[in-house]
Amino acid sequence: MSDAAESVPGSGPAHGKAQETMEHFAHAASECCSAWSEQLRDCTNSAEDFVRKQPIKSLLIAAGVGLLIGLVVRR
Repeated sequence: MSDAAESVPGSGPAHGKAQETMEHFAHAASECCSAWSEQLRDCTNSAEDFVRKQPIKSLLIAAGVGLLIGLVVRR
C-alpha cells in the first residue's frame, strides 16, 4: 500500500522536501527584496539631495548622460 501512496503526485518525502525548499527560497527572496528596497530608497534620497543642492551641475550631468546614450543608440 505504501508504494501506491508514494506514486501519487504531491505525496511522499520528496514533496515535503520540495515544499520546505520552496518556502526557504521564498523567505530568502523576501528578505533580499526588502534589503534592496531600502538601498534603493537611500540612493533616491541621496540623488534628491544632490539635485536640490546643485541643480545646475545636475542638469549638466543629465544632459551629458543623455548625449552619450543618444550617441550609443544611434550607432
